[in-house]
Amino acid sequence: MKESIGDKLFWIMITIFCSVIILGWIMLIGIVILQWLFPKYESRLEFFLQLISKPLAFLQKYSIYGAVILLLLRLIAGWLGWAPPLSGIDEE
Repeated sequence: MKESIGDKLFWIMITIFCSVIILGWIMLIGIVILQWLFPKYESRLEFFLQLISKPLAFLQKYSIYGAVILLLLRLIAGWLGWAPPLSGIDEE
């Protein structure tokens, strides 16, 4: 059976959320190391970090909201019988 579009969107949202968290941590660690190596560029690096964190925060915030909404819709649809109930095992 093919996976529904809601399930695909849910996993896309979760993937975006996790990748933004990983990218944010990598950038944060990289900028901290660069500030430690090049102290005279500390203010520029801090400005860059603040500049790049706004779009990452926006993506992270709305991807988790979207994932939670899709999960709740899927749970409600399963409870009402409109979709097969959620289970941890794929039954083929």
